[in-house]
Amino acid sequence: MRESLFPMTTSQAANHLRSGGYDCKPQMLELLVGNGVVRPSQPDACTQGHVDLADDYLKDAELFSPYDAMCQSLGWGYANFLWAQREAAERESPKYGHPIPADDQYFVMHRCRQR
Repeated sequence: MRESLFPMTTSQAANHLRSGGYDCKPQMLELLVGNGVVRPSQPDACTQGHVDLADDYLKDAELFSPYDAMCQSLGWGYANFLWAQREAAERESPKYGHPIPADDQYFVMHRCRQR
Protein backbone atom coordinates (compact mmCIF):
# COMPACT_ATOMS: atom_id res chain seq x y z
CA MET A 1 0.00 0.00 0.00
CA ARG A 2 2.72 2.49 0.99
CA GLU A 3 4.56 1.78 -2.27
CA SER A 4 1.62 3.23 -4.22
CA LEU A 5 2.43 6.66 -2.75
CA PHE A 6 5.74 6.85 -4.63
CA PRO A 7 7.28 8.50 -6.50
CA MET A 8 6.30 11.83 -4.94
CA THR A 9 6.99 15.37 -5.99
CA THR A 10 9.27 17.35 -3.72
CA SER A 11 6.24 19.19 -2.35
CA GLN A 12 4.35 15.94 -1.67
CA ALA A 13 7.42 14.41 0.00
CA ALA A 14 7.85 17.49 2.21
CA ASN A 15 4.17 17.31 3.24
CA HIS A 16 4.57 13.59 3.94
CA LEU A 17 7.57 14.31 6.19
CA ARG A 18 5.72 17.19 7.85
CA SER A 19 2.83 14.85 8.68
CA GLY A 20 5.41 12.76 10.53
CA GLY A 21 6.19 15.71 12.80
CA TYR A 22 9.24 17.11 11.03
CA ASP A 23 9.71 20.80 10.33
CA CYS A 24 10.03 20.15 6.61
CA LYS A 25 8.63 22.48 3.99
CA PRO A 26 9.38 22.02 0.28
CA GLN A 27 12.25 24.52 0.53
CA MET A 28 13.89 22.38 3.24
CA LEU A 29 13.67 19.26 1.12
CA GLU A 30 15.04 21.18 -1.89
CA LEU A 31 17.97 22.23 0.31
CA LEU A 32 18.59 18.59 1.27
CA VAL A 33 18.57 17.69 -2.43
CA GLY A 34 20.92 20.60 -3.21
CA ASN A 35 23.30 19.49 -0.45
CA GLY A 36 23.30 15.88 -1.68
CA VAL A 37 21.56 14.40 1.36
CA VAL A 38 18.79 13.17 -0.94
CA ARG A 39 19.59 12.46 -4.59
CA PRO A 40 16.55 11.74 -6.74
CA SER A 41 17.47 10.25 -10.13
CA GLN A 42 14.88 12.55 -11.73
CA PRO A 43 13.96 16.09 -10.68
CA ASP A 44 10.86 16.23 -8.50
CA ALA A 45 10.55 12.42 -8.24
CA CYS A 46 11.26 11.22 -4.70
CA THR A 47 11.12 7.49 -4.07
CA GLN A 48 10.44 5.86 -0.72
CA GLY A 49 14.21 5.52 -0.26
CA HIS A 50 14.71 9.27 -0.77
CA VAL A 51 11.99 10.11 1.74
CA ASP A 52 13.47 7.62 4.22
CA LEU A 53 16.91 9.29 3.85
CA ALA A 54 15.35 12.70 4.49
CA ASP A 55 13.46 11.23 7.47
CA ASP A 56 16.69 9.88 8.96
CA TYR A 57 18.47 13.21 8.44
CA LEU A 58 15.65 15.25 10.00
CA LYS A 59 15.42 12.85 12.94
CA ASP A 60 19.17 12.93 13.59
CA ALA A 61 19.15 16.74 13.36
CA GLU A 62 16.07 16.85 15.65
CA LEU A 63 14.23 19.11 13.22
CA PHE A 64 10.76 18.55 14.61
CA SER A 65 7.88 20.92 14.04
CA PRO A 66 7.02 23.12 17.02
CA TYR A 67 3.70 21.28 17.32
CA ASP A 68 5.43 17.90 17.41
CA ALA A 69 7.73 19.17 20.16
CA MET A 70 4.69 20.50 22.04
CA CYS A 71 2.92 17.15 21.70
CA GLN A 72 6.01 15.32 22.97
CA SER A 73 6.21 17.56 26.03
CA LEU A 74 2.50 17.01 26.76
CA GLY A 75 2.80 13.26 26.31
CA TRP A 76 0.58 13.23 23.21
CA GLY A 77 1.18 11.63 19.88
CA TYR A 78 1.57 14.02 16.95
CA ALA A 79 -0.79 11.80 14.95
CA ASN A 80 -3.54 12.62 17.48
CA PHE A 81 -2.90 16.34 16.94
CA LEU A 82 -3.26 15.89 13.16
CA TRP A 83 -6.39 13.77 13.64
CA ALA A 84 -7.98 16.53 15.75
CA GLN A 85 -7.20 19.09 13.03
CA ARG A 86 -8.77 16.93 10.33
CA GLU A 87 -11.83 16.29 12.48
CA ALA A 88 -12.25 20.01 13.18
CA ALA A 89 -11.83 20.89 9.49
CA GLU A 90 -14.47 18.35 8.46
CA ARG A 91 -16.84 19.58 11.16
CA GLU A 92 -16.40 23.29 10.42
CA SER A 93 -16.35 23.22 6.60
CA PRO A 94 -20.13 22.82 6.19
CA LYS A 95 -20.74 25.72 8.60
CA TYR A 96 -18.81 28.10 6.33
CA GLY A 97 -19.87 26.61 2.99
CA HIS A 98 -16.34 25.93 1.78
CA PRO A 99 -13.49 23.62 2.73
CA ILE A 100 -11.57 24.69 5.82
CA PRO A 101 -7.99 23.40 5.67
CA ALA A 102 -6.82 21.03 8.39
CA ASP A 103 -4.12 23.50 9.28
CA ASP A 104 -2.77 24.66 12.63
CA GLN A 105 -3.19 28.29 11.51
CA TYR A 106 -6.99 27.91 11.47
CA PHE A 107 -7.60 26.28 14.83
CA VAL A 108 -6.91 26.97 18.47
CA MET A 109 -6.15 23.91 20.53
CA HIS A 110 -7.80 23.48 23.91
CA ARG A 111 -6.63 21.08 26.54
CA CYS A 112 -9.09 20.04 29.17
CA ARG A 113 -7.78 19.63 32.65
CA GLN A 114 -9.32 16.94 34.78
CA ARG A 115 -9.63 17.52 38.49
